Amino acid sequence: MLGALYYCFTVRPWFRNVPKSLRRQPKVYLWDWSAVADPGARHENFVASHLLKATHLWTDTGLGEYGLHYLRDKAKREVDFVVTRMDFVERDCFSEARPVRVPASTLLSQLV
Repeated sequence: MLGALYYCFTVRPWFRNVPKSLRRQPKVYLWDWSAVADPGARHENFVASHLLKATHLWTDTGLGEYGLHYLRDKAKREVDFVVTRMDFVERDCFSEARPVRVPASTLLSQLV
């Protein structure tokens, strides 16, 4: 509910294995990072909000499909932020006789 009101947003863990990622808890950050009292948490929240804005901008401008995640291993070591990108695929979509799956940026780059 608070996310729908733009009070906070979540950063989910990055996993290639989807079932594992569903069991992990997302991290919650406030859009208004200045409302966070602890200086260390405020800095982490500041970085999270700006990285999320950047990934949205890059995705919306057609540079790829970007995501913001975090990593944590079994030893509880953590990387706070991981920016992921689905790469552009060099493939001629219109020369294929059968349906092919490519990122939207590949398809849109080949339109008139």
